[in-house]
Amino acid sequence: MNNQMEVLVKKIDYLYQKIEDIIDERSEKQMDFLLSEIDKHRTSLLELEIQEQYKEIENETDSSQ
Repeated sequence: MNNQMEVLVKKIDYLYQKIEDIIDERSEKQMDFLLSEIDKHRTSLLELEIQEQYKEIENETDSSQ
């Protein structure tokens, strides 16, 4: 896992922890914000994972030729 992916995972973990911190407060706006941030970072992480997989596929294809 590259550094950029590790940073995203740490951010996501942090955001989940914040949800745990505020879950009893029943603050809908805060929860919506945190969930939105999690979604944004998970999407970025997914993009990076897909890019890595594409690179692997391309390298496999290049090496088999």
